[in-house]
Amino acid sequence: MPSGHEEFELLGGAVSPEVGAGLGGSSTAPAKFELSTWGSCRRRYLDLIHPVRLSLSTITRRSGTIRTDWFVIDVINMDSNRNMNREVTFIDVFQPIILYYHGALSCSKSFERVYLITKEKGGITVQELPIQFETKTEVQGRLLVVKEVKFVEYAGERIVLGEREVSKTKTAYVVSIKTVNDKVVVSGDTYEIRETLKRLGLRWDPNMRAWVTSAKIGVENIRAELGKIPEVIVKEGLGERG
Repeated sequence: MPSGHEEFELLGGAVSPEVGAGLGGSSTAPAKFELSTWGSCRRRYLDLIHPVRLSLSTITRRSGTIRTDWFVIDVINMDSNRNMNREVTFIDVFQPIILYYHGALSCSKSFERVYLITKEKGGITVQELPIQFETKTEVQGRLLVVKEVKFVEYAGERIVLGEREVSKTKTAYVVSIKTVNDKVVVSGDTYEIRETLKRLGLRWDPNMRAWVTSAKIGVENIRAELGKIPEVIVKEGLGERG
């Protein structure tokens, strides 16, 4: 199982996740990694992310030498019934590959590293690639979604590690206006325009889950006021009479 000190195995020696393997530098030492889980917080995973996507957790369930189309690794599997505990050493690569090493050393301390592994005359060369971040905006229906994208670049290609949603806002509010008996009922995307509805004399009806007012105010007056808000799309509702 993982030891008490917060380190992981890389390049044949213990290297702190904070120190790394020399950002932007390279080494021709063996590339060795620990894959492990310990309780609910401590875990170490290794994924091939270039030229294909492959989780090494899925192919290292037995000890021995494993050969793929992209690399050859030596696996020492010491798993228990409850936890993963493996040592993976890259002994050959057939083309440049990129590995994503990530996990958590404790419930409050996570790590992630990206390594480019190539083969040269002196042996396997390992170089750490910088992780970059970019914000992108997407329109999803009536929503404007802002996401943060995490990626690395290699040979002019952007390889995405993951993305997370930063914010989500509506670009249009669709509301329905209809008459029900002697009341005007406004429903739909009303939260963002609630102050306008209050100003027009409507009140929130929790049973109808809509804003209501007396029909004396007039549907046309309410429609005209809501039409002044560029983001509002007024959908005609069917009138109902008792």
